[in-house]
Amino acid sequence: MNESVDGGYYLRVLRRRWYVVALGALIGLVAAVAFAGSGAPSTTAKVSVEVVLPETSSGAVLQGVMTTEQEFARSTVVAARAAELLDTDQTADDLRDQIAVDNTTGSAILNFRSTGRKANDTTAVAQAFADAYLAERSEQQQADRRDKIAKLRSRIGSLTDSLQEAITAQAEAEEDSSEFVQASTQQTLLVEEISGLQDQVTALVSVSDNVGSIVTVVPADQPSKSPAYLIWVLGLAAGGLVAAALAFVVDRSDHRVRSDDDLERLVGSPVLADVSGDNPETAYSRAAAVIAARHQAANLRSLLLVAAIADPDLAQSPVRLARALTDNGLRVLLVEADRRGGTVDKAFGLSGRPGLEDIIGGVAGVRPVQPEPQLYVLPSGTNNGDAPRPFTPGILKSLVDSASQWADLVVVHTPVGVDEPDTLRLAGSTGGVVVGTRGAGADREEVQRAVALLDGVGARIVGLLTVDAKRRIGGLRRGSGH
Repeated sequence: MNESVDGGYYLRVLRRRWYVVALGALIGLVAAVAFAGSGAPSTTAKVSVEVVLPETSSGAVLQGVMTTEQEFARSTVVAARAAELLDTDQTADDLRDQIAVDNTTGSAILNFRSTGRKANDTTAVAQAFADAYLAERSEQQQADRRDKIAKLRSRIGSLTDSLQEAITAQAEAEEDSSEFVQASTQQTLLVEEISGLQDQVTALVSVSDNVGSIVTVVPADQPSKSPAYLIWVLGLAAGGLVAAALAFVVDRSDHRVRSDDDLERLVGSPVLADVSGDNPETAYSRAAAVIAARHQAANLRSLLLVAAIADPDLAQSPVRLARALTDNGLRVLLVEADRRGGTVDKAFGLSGRPGLEDIIGGVAGVRPVQPEPQLYVLPSGTNNGDAPRPFTPGILKSLVDSASQWADLVVVHTPVGVDEPDTLRLAGSTGGVVVGTRGAGADREEVQRAVALLDGVGARIVGLLTVDAKRRIGGLRRGSGH
């Protein structure tokens, strides 16, 4: 068993592995001396982009939206487009290593910073990423607008057919008869609704494609060389730090995730909150704010909530997250897809009530219940002991479409385990997936296997809900029960 991590652990490791630290510091010093002799200091360029956002974006919502924009600005698709603009042999991943994106606090400004040895190349990389980001964002906005226009026109066509039927009915009815009056009234209502929808189409067609613009370009300049002794000191310190890190790896070679940052890098998605702390409500509130921002920025309509491990804190996540989302102004439909007796049914006293299993079985008239304002719940449903029927993407789409008039977001709680059949069927069809897992201390290989399963079905991981690994034994693993 590994040594416990307490206040004196790090000092004990350094004493045991002092030779590793000494060797690393020496290597760092040698490298620094060589670098000081060769010169070639690095230089940084900055290009600032002002992003056009909805007028309602402010405060926490603005921060959440800009966090999403930062992630998108360094995404693979933007990097690939930047590579095309640069016409370079470098891969998209190589270019991403040269760029950093940050947000000017409290504003809609994204700063693209590129660091390199050559001033001209460094400036070109920052400029290319800014141009690629604006181009990709514009294409996404145009695609979203075209989709909305198509849906509106489809609705107008349907209403026009109904209007023609009303006109025919009026023509066939006797004047002043109840049928005549009813048909006339229906025509008036249909014409008003069609006119309103046409106004919406006109407004969407006339919307500007302006998604943002470059407001500042700070070209890279070759800085003056630092004094040699300073470079030596930095090399010595850097070598010592790297060696110290290596000492800890050698001392605790258990392949575990070291921190939330490490977990985020491994998964490629942010940690939304640690829900096992002393104040879980605050943690869920933070997570809900990010999801609400994603809902607003990317029209997120459905969310899959998957607990990769069986954990009592994560078992409460569907109910607590749904309530936090309603606190952020969203109307939420919470669907219990764990038909072996999930926590949602128990939390609201809905065990045995008609629900998802009945809908899948073709039972008509099954409706969600509304236990709280803005929160609707569809329980797991009734089952006579048979194996649960498959929950397919088609059924999920039908639920999302039918709830679109009274719910902004459909949250589906699946059984524990990333490899559950329903989870793998639905993960690629939802707007996003939130995974519940251990935080620091999770097993790295199990994390990678779980992510590979989700990537294999095209899932988009929105973020992670973590629990403190110090309170639980084990890491992220594939589970099959509570």
